[in-house]
Amino acid sequence: QVKDTIHIIHQVTGSTRYHAFRTSDHPTQPDTWGVRDEVAATTLSVAQAATLAVRSDGSMVSFYVADTVHYNIRSAGGTWGTDTVLDPGVAPKSAGPRAVLGANDTVYVAYYGLDGTVWYRRLLRDGTLTRRQQLASGLGTSRAEYGTVLPLIFIPRTNTVVIIYRQSDGRLWERRVVSDGTPTPAMQVT
Repeated sequence: QVKDTIHIIHQVTGSTRYHAFRTSDHPTQPDTWGVRDEVAATTLSVAQAATLAVRSDGSMVSFYVADTVHYNIRSAGGTWGTDTVLDPGVAPKSAGPRAVLGANDTVYVAYYGLDGTVWYRRLLRDGTLTRRQQLASGLGTSRAEYGTVLPLIFIPRTNTVVIIYRQSDGRLWERRVVSDGTPTPAMQVT
């Protein structure tokens, strides 16, 4: 939710779709849809998972799954860009992306590698992607693990992104990245 609008991204087998709902405190059109079923991408998905971050200028970044994780950027004017593979030609293929907006319109994304790993990157305001970093291994490798990365948390006061994931034994672990530095060592949450 950004001010008086709830932004929604979801994926069906053949496409990723964007919606926007105006909440009851919207000044001119309360409790109405602003956007319904806008196509953000038309990629055939092996596992439906999508995440969205809304930047301060109104542009949006969506990450979603096709044969691996892809992303697309919607301009502040409402036009979706080009469907882009997040890690082109790099193993392992990936699924289960989770994104959150951080300071300076940086979008943090963490995702599951099909070999039981967790990866992390940042998409900077200017569209530059940082190199990917492996945060964990030893997760399961079945389709049930595609959702092993939980929604990311950004703590503005300390400029920290929190990445929580589930290991194959069912326990939750977390890594933190403070001020875009080196990820902290893994710490068991449960």
